[in-house]
Amino acid sequence: MGLNRAVGMVVEESTRFARPKGGVLLRGPMIGLPPEPGQPLLLTGAFGSPQRVRCAAMIQSHRGETPGQLALIVTGLDDSVPAYYRGAILYEEGVSFRPFGALLKAAMQHQRSAARFDFPSDRAYGFIVIAGGVLDAFVIGGGLPDGQNLWQYLVRMVTPSGTVIAPESLRSTCPGWPVSSFPVYDRARGEHSVLMARACGPAELGREVLVRLSTTSLTADVLSQQKANGMVQIEAGMPVRQVPAFLIASPTSPFDTQLQAA
Repeated sequence: MGLNRAVGMVVEESTRFARPKGGVLLRGPMIGLPPEPGQPLLLTGAFGSPQRVRCAAMIQSHRGETPGQLALIVTGLDDSVPAYYRGAILYEEGVSFRPFGALLKAAMQHQRSAARFDFPSDRAYGFIVIAGGVLDAFVIGGGLPDGQNLWQYLVRMVTPSGTVIAPESLRSTCPGWPVSSFPVYDRARGEHSVLMARACGPAELGREVLVRLSTTSLTADVLSQQKANGMVQIEAGMPVRQVPAFLIASPTSPFDTQLQAA
């Protein structure tokens, strides 16, 4: 999908590449032409800053308009905790990367997929991630003018498998990269709650996030990231009992923006 577009990957699996030169093996759906060895790329997660890496090699060939699971070896990452990179987005350095979030009206099957975003007079390429009632859309490269809101112009999203998602499937939208979470335990004699977020790339400890509940919002901090599966623990400064709760890295981004007609 989108072979003439910028390079990008949504990481589904990540493992240490145990060879003399080391590196991390990243596997997942991909758009664009295969990166060249030595080409600089950026890897980013919902609760962290972009990290610059270099492509060392591609394990599988990239053919046709419907790519399968592809694998890249990249250098420049800490290969002792490869699970941290699950759920991250890898994209070509020098091109734009824009995340957009939405809450779904009805439950949809979990998926990470390449996607085409159709507009009235243009189209863009990137990825969608659906998990826990949240849909994240990532636009990689051109097709959507700078400063424009994806949801305002979107006609439909189409995956390589033929799945079509229309704006009518979305309940509300928000800027940024929201992540679903659930409470796991309390701390400080029940005064604080710890939430668990799905794997969404490397997280910066202490990073401030916004916890969005049905009637209110509160700030929280990244507490830890699990080395086994990449899931992120978030500590909120008050008890949280609602399931689900949604997280976003920017504490100033509103969650309540109503969906606008395309």
